[in-house]
Amino acid sequence: MAENPAQFGLMLTLPSLGGSSALLCCGIVLILLIILLIIIIFYKRKKDFEAYAEYGMGDANAPTTIIGYKHPCKYCDKLVNQGAKVCPFCGKVSPLGPFRCPKCMNPTTRDQVVCSACGLALKIICPFCKKETFFGDYCDKCDKRLLIVCPNCLKEQPPIGDKCMKCGKKIKKQTTPKVVK
Repeated sequence: MAENPAQFGLMLTLPSLGGSSALLCCGIVLILLIILLIIIIFYKRKKDFEAYAEYGMGDANAPTTIIGYKHPCKYCDKLVNQGAKVCPFCGKVSPLGPFRCPKCMNPTTRDQVVCSACGLALKIICPFCKKETFFGDYCDKCDKRLLIVCPNCLKEQPPIGDKCMKCGKKIKKQTTPKVVK
């Protein structure tokens, strides 16, 4: 008596498909299950990052972020949480990332004399202490912010022109720093 392999579950066959087509269908189902599993794992991982995002210790949209990793403040070199707007040690704003040109926001370094992108002079005379300084957020000598406030719209901005960047009205010339030649 010939045995029927289908009785013992030894071969997968579908009524309208041959043996190789059934194997192909099983392979596709297996691949879909693997993809579903991967999606579930990444969704759970994203949820784990969101739990720490309010503390500045992770970014749900950046899977390469290391939770709890800190960066040195560019002013005092103490470690600051990523995404910090103000250094908790020296109290200065924008403690992370490179120095940037006040006009075009191109990354700069303290030893540059002019911006390589727009040509703005980066060595100026501080309007407060009258000493030469790098045109960053703060004076190197007196630690005062090198920003002015428009008297019309109260927008804080670098003193690089005689008109406000927001409202376009004229700003007093006395607050603009002098360029070192």
